[in-house]
Order: sequence, then C-alpha cells, then structure tokens
Amino acid sequence: MPVNFAIYRILGNSLPPRHDPECTLRNLRYILAHEADLPGCSKHWILNGLIDQALATECRTLIEAAGQECHVLPFDEAVYNAQFLDASGLPADLAGNYPPDFNPVLIRNRLAIEWIYRHKSLTAININRARNMALDLGQSHARWTIPLDGGCYFTVDDWVSLTRTLDADTDALYALIPMLRLESNDRFMEVPGAYPIEPQIAFRDDAPDRFDERLRYGNRNKAEFLVRIAAPGPWHTWNAADWDDFTPVAAKAPGCFTVAGRAYRLETGAAPQVESHERQRHAARFEGVVAMTNALDRRALMSRMCRDCVMPLLAPEQTVDLRAQCEQLLDRWQHAYAENGWKALRKLWILPMIYGCGSADPRLVAGAGPLLKFMESGEEGIRTSLGMDADGTWMHLLKLALALYTAQWSLASRLLNYAPLRFIAQQTRNASIPPAALTERIDRANAWVLLARLSHFAGVDVAAFRGVSGESIPALLEDLARKGPEAPQWQADFQAYGQWLQMLQALLDGRVCASDAANCGDLMPEGWRILAASAYRPGSAET
Repeated sequence: MPVNFAIYRILGNSLPPRHDPECTLRNLRYILAHEADLPGCSKHWILNGLIDQALATECRTLIEAAGQECHVLPFDEAVYNAQFLDASGLPADLAGNYPPDFNPVLIRNRLAIEWIYRHKSLTAININRARNMALDLGQSHARWTIPLDGGCYFTVDDWVSLTRTLDADTDALYALIPMLRLESNDRFMEVPGAYPIEPQIAFRDDAPDRFDERLRYGNRNKAEFLVRIAAPGPWHTWNAADWDDFTPVAAKAPGCFTVAGRAYRLETGAAPQVESHERQRHAARFEGVVAMTNALDRRALMSRMCRDCVMPLLAPEQTVDLRAQCEQLLDRWQHAYAENGWKALRKLWILPMIYGCGSADPRLVAGAGPLLKFMESGEEGIRTSLGMDADGTWMHLLKLALALYTAQWSLASRLLNYAPLRFIAQQTRNASIPPAALTERIDRANAWVLLARLSHFAGVDVAAFRGVSGESIPALLEDLARKGPEAPQWQADFQAYGQWLQMLQALLDGRVCASDAANCGDLMPEGWRILAASAYRPGSAET
C-alpha cells in the first residue's frame, strides 16, 4: 500500500533584508512550473497573513490555476493595531535605554529587540499557527502531512527516497527532512559555506505533538519542537533570553522520529552576506520584522487620519480663545522658548484637537514645522527628549501633537509606538523617587494622561498598555493615590490632591469632567479643559 502524503506550503510576507521583496511570488511560480508530480502526494498551500491583497489574490489565482488547493489565514488588522511595543520584563539596563531616535537595527542585543517587538511580531507572523493549521487539514485525509516553508522544493529522486524510508519505518511518528539552501534556482546551486539548517518535518496522522504557537518568528519557533522531540542538532544550544519567561511544552512522543529524504530551500534573494552565516540571517529576520511592523503602523495611522480625524474635535466657535492663544504662541515660539523654556510651549499639545490632523493652516504650519524640527534635531530638544522626567514626557507629547497637526505620519507613528517604551524606561529609571519629589510625579502623571488621550484621538489606546508586571498609566495614578499623602506639602491640602486625582482619572477614562477645578489649585495640566469640553468616550466617533 503506497504511503499517502499531503504537502502544505506556507506562503508569508517577504521581509527584506531577509528576503527580497519579490521572493514570495518568484518562488511560488518556480515551484508550480518546475516541481514534478510527486508519487502518492497531494499539494496544498496556505497564505499566511499576506498584507498585500493584490499579492494574495495573484498567489491564489496561480495556485488554483495549477489545480492545487489554497487556504487563507487572513491578516487581522484590528487585532494587530491593538498591539504595543513593550520593553517591560527586560533588565533595567536595557528597559531603561530609551533614546529619542530609537533605532532597533543599531542595537546590538538582537534578543532585546525581538522581545520589544514580540506582540506585533506574533500577531503579524504567527508561523506556528499556520503549521498547526496545515497539520489539522492534512491529517484529516493523509497518512503523512508535511507543513513546508513556502520556498521549499523536492526533486523526484529525493521524494522517492523519503517515501521509501517512511514506508519501511513503521515506528516513526515524525520524519526529519534535511534541507539545503540554494543560492540560485536556475542553476540549483547551493549557498556556499556549511552551517546548521533546521530540517523540514513530516508528521504521521497519529503524531501527538504540535508546534508552540506562543513562539515568535525568529524565536526558536521550529527549533523548540526539534528540542522537544529530542532531535539531535545545534538547536539544543539555542536558548531563550534570560528575561523570556517561557514555560516549555512537554513532549508527548519524544524520540519517535527518523531522518528521510531531502528538500531544497529556493533562493531568498537576500544579499550574500545575509545568507553566509546563521548569525546574519538571525539579525536580518529581526530587521525585517521591524521594517514590516513600522510600515504597517504608518499605514494604519495614515488610514485612520484620512478617514476619521481630519476634522477638529470641537467646532471653531467652542475654541476661539484657545485658537488665538495657540496662533500667538506659534508666531512667537522662539521668543517664548528663549524666555521660559519648553514649559512655555506646553499648551500646543492641543493643536490636533482644535484644528484637526493633516488639514493645517499653511501660515500656522510655517511656525509648527520649524518648531518640530527644533525639537527633533536641535541640541536642546534631543537633550530634553532623552530625559526620563516630566519634561521628557511633555516633549514626547508636544512632538506627537505637532507631527499629527502637520501630517508627518511617519514621525507621528514612531512617537505613538515608542510611548510605551518611554513609559517603561521612565518607570525603570525612576522606581525609587522619594515622596519629596511628588511635584515631579504629578507633572509626569499630567503629561501621561494627556499623551494617552491624544494617542486615543489618533487611534492608539496607550492607556490600555500593560507591562509584564502590571505597569500602566492607570497603575501610575493608583500609585500616586497611595504615596501622595506621604509627602509633607500635601498633607495640609489633601482635598486638592484627592480632587486632582479624581479628575485626572476621569480624563484618562474619557469621561466628562466637572468644569469647576477650583479645589485642585494649580495641579491640573495645561489645556485639560479641551478634553472636558469634548465629552467623548473611548471608541466613539471623534469628530
């Protein structure tokens, strides 16, 4: 009786520099045109979260025209957009290292970058979910299922060798299929230089183990399975980072494998230096993830702004005084800064809310653009942005407001994404601020609540961020409620402090605030009444 096989090739997004942009479509065409019919085998495909819908449509058309089955795991944009960059859980020397121009590619600790991007990466590229889907589909109709990386290819001779081995070995539940990487598809030339390559894996229909869907792309997603079933190889030394709280899955059938056949990984189009060594390929994977998620975040922000938030939050007649103040401040920002520093410019955080995003008055942009450039690249702006104090957070808020107002979507997206990194860095560096520094705590809390509301206005709910130890903006306010009364300067006026905390929590929640803040003294942040007047709720229309 012949061995019955089902191949499920998984096509994902190309991730330059790990692959060239045309890799997915080029290798699909090559396989459909050149791979022979494999005896006893049916061929299937899974499109795993393809972001480019035109590419997904073309892939599906080619596959079905070749008479092969195509399944789709769609990219879930809504779920992805709810994910944050997250440095929580990292050692203090890494979590507290927040530069204003954070560039993941330049940071040497690749595992730290992988950790920071873990939520976005897992949502956008869950390769193990696709592999398990292949197993569920294949084991319903085939004796052996092979979930293959999309660019994998069999020759007839290697296929026959594989099937003969498995036909003879009745005890094996898994087959490890050695894989060679090709430098050229046309010449079938292997990548020069020897280095360890993870095999492809075939599963018999009664094999009990599955891939761990918690593991991210580039984070031992296949190697963990090989270790679990006790397959010999260098992956036993590929350990998780010290901060990665990973509870391994127990093996159900360790040791029940054989080695059979051979597969080829078609050319990726990556530069020779990327393909030459595992370390370079590892780094290129993370660089590709960072580039893809940055592009997704920028695209999502532009889409939201064009669709929802071009108009101001309030009608012009509701903000006559604020508009006059902001216009005057933009006209003379250099003078205001020279006289009173960055604090003189704090009111400008309200610009997107009273003017809208990306629909700015050219005259006002003439002031806002140079100011934002001064904040981003000027020596004083960089130094203030580096600070993990209240001024650093206010600077982050002001730059985000100006970037939204002037339609600088790339910069705005970066600032929205890096807000949780600043928050964790600030919490890490300032974990032991004494009660005497309560005024600094109050100033930081004000800035974070306004930053959360402006972020919500832009479609990113920073107030929903939670670190691995519960770090969050709501937790920051709870901490202030516990520790604030310890400070001597507030024991005499506890009512003002309590009233301020109540109103700040109301602002964070998007609830309507009382118009009378007299009991708070001077504790409420600059421009807070714009939020009270808008009377909007999280998730509601913002216009």
